Amino acid sequence: MRRAEYIASIHAAYPALRIEGIRLNDEGQYNNILIVNDELIFRFPRHAEGIEKLEREIALLDRIRPALPLPIPGPIYRRLVPRAVGQVFAGYRMLPGEPLWRETFAAITDPAILRQLATQLAAFLHDLHTTPTDHLAALVPADDWRTLWSDLEGEIRTALFPHLPATAQEQIAARFAAFLDDPGNFAFTPAVIHGDFGSGNLLWDAHAGAMTAVIDFASATLGDPALDVAALLTYDESFVRQGFAVYPAMEAMLPRARFYRSTFMLQEALYGVEHDDPDAVERGLAPYLTDEE
Repeated sequence: MRRAEYIASIHAAYPALRIEGIRLNDEGQYNNILIVNDELIFRFPRHAEGIEKLEREIALLDRIRPALPLPIPGPIYRRLVPRAVGQVFAGYRMLPGEPLWRETFAAITDPAILRQLATQLAAFLHDLHTTPTDHLAALVPADDWRTLWSDLEGEIRTALFPHLPATAQEQIAARFAAFLDDPGNFAFTPAVIHGDFGSGNLLWDAHAGAMTAVIDFASATLGDPALDVAALLTYDESFVRQGFAVYPAMEAMLPRARFYRSTFMLQEALYGVEHDDPDAVERGLAPYLTDEE
């Protein structure tokens, strides 16, 4: 039923587009993906909040694309009204490459390739984070960063603590307290950040040993650039350090990045609670469950 609805929505906006083959990926957190003719990606928000994210993302991509050293999505098809799930979409040509999954990364043994990948990713973040923000504030207004993370702690306490052993609750509470109580953690200058700079959104060419594109800017906003560095830390900190030569400021971000990284699984579990996704809850809580539960 979703496929038929999505195809009808595309045809309503672009009746001349010939659809000869489709594949549906409905495993994303915020968007279902329809691959058309093995060359076009159409993203359909799964929830009302996803529609707002997509609108903001399209406007942001149009502004930042020329300044970045790797290809990013360029929506050539878009439908933003009616503002209804299943009707709103953005479509763009598939970008080259395959995701640099953590398992894929772990299998790379050539130091020269690792250095090349680290350099490319650091250069991308440098150019993204130094994008002028004065003309972007209306598109992606900066959140009060401390309030954002304080609120996240409150949501974790309410939704997840009842499912966690006391020792895990204490560890999580202590990490948040140490972060929130240090004013230095909020003295950064807000920058344009990707917001989900993880393995599934970083494409590479194994034969060339090089990055090819960065996708999915649904979580892009004005915020702490250390959040993007935190996503890179999920590969390996020594790998991230190889990028310091092209983006030296990353080194000072590491303490904040380590904290952000420590929250990623909790955020996945919280997403699962909020969107009735028990698999996401199980994955997110797994590192914290012990025999004490």
